[in-house]
This record gives sequence, structure tokens and C-alpha cells, in this order.
Amino acid sequence: MGGDIFEKVDSRTDPDWIVKEFFNSIYFQGRFLWALPLILERKGCGVNEDYCFFPDDSDPSPEYHFSGVKVGLMDSEKLLTEEDLSKFLHEACDKYVLLHPEDKSQLEGIMEEASLRGHSIRSDKGPEVVKEPSFRLTTSGPFFGDMVLTVVAQKRFSYTCYRDEHDAFILSVLCGRAGMYELNIPLSVEDAQRAQADGEFLDDLAESVRANPQDYSTRSIALKR
Repeated sequence: MGGDIFEKVDSRTDPDWIVKEFFNSIYFQGRFLWALPLILERKGCGVNEDYCFFPDDSDPSPEYHFSGVKVGLMDSEKLLTEEDLSKFLHEACDKYVLLHPEDKSQLEGIMEEASLRGHSIRSDKGPEVVKEPSFRLTTSGPFFGDMVLTVVAQKRFSYTCYRDEHDAFILSVLCGRAGMYELNIPLSVEDAQRAQADGEFLDDLAESVRANPQDYSTRSIALKR
């Protein structure tokens, strides 16, 4: 892919560099058109360490209780309004079409479908649309063998829970201090049931893995990203 969505972004002088580099990153990872409807529909999306997510007051985690939109790259995050995000999103779409004119019809179709469904982030170009309930991230994640894993639960800088194509679950926990690494623990059927019944189970299990990685290292499996 040639060129950037946003060119010459300087993190030292540009207060909006996080948002611009988010769009650059998902573009270079080949996920721009995949992420576009998730952002338009306020579901949020995450690609590796890059994310964009919306508030959800019904979520028990205070991390989701805020106003606006959070966009992040690894350990850098920016909170902005939906109007501001809409501005960057439209600029990104315009540049994407310049870079890939062959995808213009597909991109316009995504925008039109989101508008017809009433799923559209607020923009100063039109009326405010009533927001429907948002959901946790449900995004394509890494691979296990030839299977694409789906993100079903996530706590930033702590863990990600994946589901495979056979409805088995894998908990990926970030461990270590100076040298960070992941342990990817397949969940038993019992653990998966407990996780679905108890909203704090994954938090507790992740803390146990992080505190005692030696007890879980032999169970860890390799994921391909």
C-alpha cells in the first residue's frame, strides 16, 4: 500500500497525532474497510495494540464510563468528541479513495448502509442520530493454527479473551514487568461457563496467571498474528 492516510504526522507537535496514526495503522494492516462499519456503528474496534471504542454505561467496568470516543495506540490514548472523530473519519475516507479508487463503491456502500440503519457517529454535517446500545469489542484477532480467533472480552494492558471457530476460548494474559510477554491459556469448559456467569472471573484468572506465570506456562499455546 503506497502512501499514508495522514501524511507527515509529528507526535511532538501535532496534538491529534494519535488519531491520525490510528487510521494510518489500520490502513497499513489492511483493516481500514473492516474497521469502518464498526466505527460508524459505534461498536468500536481493535487491531493488535490500536483501538477505538465508545462508552457503554451498562458495562460494569468503569473503563467504559466516559463521554466521547477513546482512540489509542499501545500506551498512548486520546479522548475526543464524536464530532471530531467524524471529521478525521471523513478525511481518512477521502484519502483512502484517492489511494484506492477501485474501492470507492464499496466504501460508499458501507457509509450508506450505516446511515440507513441509523448507525452513524455524530457529525457537524448533519443531525445528531440517537445512539443505540454499544457492545464490547467483537473483532477479528490472531490465528490459532488455521482458525481466526474472535475477541469476545478485553481489558486493556491486562488480558484478551478469544473464541475460536469451535466455540472454545483462549485467555491471553499480558505478563512481566521490564520484559512483557503473553501467556495464552485455553479455558476449560467449566472455566468458560464461569466466565460467562461471573463478570469478574476473567479478571481474577488473569491476575492469577500474572502473579504465578510458572504455574501456567506449560498450558500456554502459541498464537500467530
